[in-house]
Amino acid sequence: MEKFLILSATGPWYEFFYNLALFVALGVLIFEGWKRKFPMLKWVLLLIISRILFIAGTKIVTIPGYDWMLLFTQFRLPEAPGKSLLGGLLFGGAGLLAGCYFLKFKRNITDAFAIVLPLGIAIQRMGCFLTGCCFGKTCSLPWAVQYPVNTLPHYHQFNDQLISYPDALSLPVHPVQLYEMGGMLAALFLLFYFRKKLKRDGSLFLFSLILIFTVRFVTEFFRDAHAHAIGGEMTGLLNTTQIFLIPVILLVFFILRFREKHISTGFQTISGKDIPLTPAFLLFFLLALVFFTLKNWFTFPERVALILTFLVAFGIFGFQFIGQFYRAPYKWAYLAGFVLPFFLMAQTLPYSSSDSVYVKKYKSLKFGIATGKFENSHNIGTGDGCDRVSQTEYFKQKYTVAAAALEFTEEQPIARTEFTYGAKLMLGSHNETRISDNKEKNSFLVGVTPYASWESNWLGFGGGLHFGNLSFITENLQKDGSGRPESGSTFVPVYPQLYMRAGLRRWIFAEYRLADHFPSALPGFRQQLALGTGLGLDNGTNLRLGFNTDAIYFLSGRFPIENKIVLEPMVLWGKFPIYNYPDTEKYSYQFSFGLSYRFGHSEGYRSPR
Repeated sequence: MEKFLILSATGPWYEFFYNLALFVALGVLIFEGWKRKFPMLKWVLLLIISRILFIAGTKIVTIPGYDWMLLFTQFRLPEAPGKSLLGGLLFGGAGLLAGCYFLKFKRNITDAFAIVLPLGIAIQRMGCFLTGCCFGKTCSLPWAVQYPVNTLPHYHQFNDQLISYPDALSLPVHPVQLYEMGGMLAALFLLFYFRKKLKRDGSLFLFSLILIFTVRFVTEFFRDAHAHAIGGEMTGLLNTTQIFLIPVILLVFFILRFREKHISTGFQTISGKDIPLTPAFLLFFLLALVFFTLKNWFTFPERVALILTFLVAFGIFGFQFIGQFYRAPYKWAYLAGFVLPFFLMAQTLPYSSSDSVYVKKYKSLKFGIATGKFENSHNIGTGDGCDRVSQTEYFKQKYTVAAAALEFTEEQPIARTEFTYGAKLMLGSHNETRISDNKEKNSFLVGVTPYASWESNWLGFGGGLHFGNLSFITENLQKDGSGRPESGSTFVPVYPQLYMRAGLRRWIFAEYRLADHFPSALPGFRQQLALGTGLGLDNGTNLRLGFNTDAIYFLSGRFPIENKIVLEPMVLWGKFPIYNYPDTEKYSYQFSFGLSYRFGHSEGYRSPR
């Protein structure tokens, strides 16, 4: 019997790679804008507009026409049954064109997207591969893969009667997601190779589109018809997507060839005037208001992606604000006043024959406990929108965990930076009760987490990996499939940890955390989006108020005492969206408390790394 690769398809890998792709793309675009000397406020606003419309476009083109009647009869946006990359490119491109016209952006921006598009698609396809969406046709090749129950390949093969009820795995299928990822990486190689050979501005972007569409055309031969939200219907040997792509590829190719033969000066090469700060903030606020209004229409990974975009934009706006705060006639005096204290402090440092950096180091031993009790739901069904037939179960969740960690911290007081790394051990129990029949499931939790983080005055980021017998309690979950929902939580052996902050940490900042919390973010504190303040202090004190990207809110703090003890309390409360089910609690709570003891303090000078 042949052996094929079997994927567990558990864990948040789709949302992780989805947000990683969009975040990497955002970072590359910010860098491209800085390198090309774009007006940065206009550029950031353009990126927000295009990001919102790109994500919306992936959904809009998949919604059937009759579902749009919900907009007029029930005054709500219809749910999208899937996503379409081509729809995202169409709406995102339209948003860029409209934004350039509205903001009077006179520079050629298209080449800035030439590398980003295939790079982002390549990263995202790894998430599709690990979770089973965008799956391939059945095959018996040695590199074929199989997926378990509650994945799209297994679900569609079961409905097509290719497998039966006892089959725990799907038939082996082409890893078409990896085919497409490999094609995008090859496209990146060709783009870098021809980057200096193309003569006109915009030609690199057109070449990128040709490569992307060609890779998609080829991989469609290996993609299953059920893996399409739109465009999977067959006409002869080709599907609708391929028939659409053939004239598009030819049209873009002839445009590229014509442009390369007729050289012109193209767009302006000067940097251009940026938008004033006040109208820029007003437009930023308007875009944030649009996002807030539509937030329930976006899925959870989409909300996180847009939140990260707004956080990065917030940080850039903060830098621009500081840069324009001082009046021009006095800017040199302010600059001298800013630099002089550092110059005077430098004169008090011991002389060294080589440059040195003043550092403080200490270790931290941390202990903590977290507990929670609340409800959630799990829905499994078939169909979309009003035609969905499904079964929903409600679950009571209770957990208690304790953790210990050892951390190592190095501070550079002059640069106001801090680097921390360490490891954490977590032990606990998780009890889940299905409300309909009081069926209980008790689980023992254990996890080890290596992690690291870096903090500066304006920015902070970090990450890690959780290993062990881990559970995370999902927000109210909806999946395609059949059968009765057995659990409202998910068990995984590995889970990623992520932390991002933008803003002046002494006064006000915004941050996002994925599974980053002490004593433990799993199973209950998985998502955190917050605004915080350091209360004007430089010792690491902070107070944070936020929500878990749903209707649940939290208040937390970090309070150092005499540079020896650190207290970290947190309380989370809210109204869970289970309004009419009997015997459920409308309001639920979670609480955690961490205690750190700092020791092994030292300070001195070292050579810069």
